[in-house]
Amino acid sequence: MASITFNQVNYSHGRESEQIPVQIVTSNYFSLLGAEPPLGRGFRAEEEAQATPVTIVSHGFWERSLGSDPNAVARP
Repeated sequence: MASITFNQVNYSHGRESEQIPVQIVTSNYFSLLGAEPPLGRGFRAEEEAQATPVTIVSHGFWERSLGSDPNAVARP
């Protein structure tokens, strides 16, 4: 079982800002679906226990907003 909540956040890039939809999920969300990110990593249970903010972005967001930059992975 996993938990998911839907929300909106402000994403700022340069001088522009936009509201984007987000899903806040438990650390087991992707493993429950049998999915792993093609770049980077999934969530770790200790991050959830410590409320450490970790973001996994969609492929479309990575292309559109991060310019398909593979170095954007693991960047704060």
